[in-house]
Amino acid sequence: MWIHEVYLKLEMYDSYLNDMVAWCEDNAIESEPTVMVLSFLTILWVSYQLGEPISRQQIAELMGIKEWESFKDEICTLPPRYGELDHQALMQIAAKADIDI
Repeated sequence: MWIHEVYLKLEMYDSYLNDMVAWCEDNAIESEPTVMVLSFLTILWVSYQLGEPISRQQIAELMGIKEWESFKDEICTLPPRYGELDHQALMQIAAKADIDI
């Protein structure tokens, strides 16, 4: 049963990352640093929605970063005020901000 739960969670991450890519295309967001930040925040937002902690290493691995093991294995948290936004609202705020991950 737990394998099915893991699969569903991975599907959720994938779905929201695909939505983020479509949102970037619709809003002419092509800057690689901005797309990376939006990817990072999308994964963090999904983990917030799932109520599960996630580390920088796990986020980097989900983003497909080859050297994900070199990241600090520390838990990342999303402030509740951002976790309570819908995904598109978070993307709009983050795309306008100068965020460094």
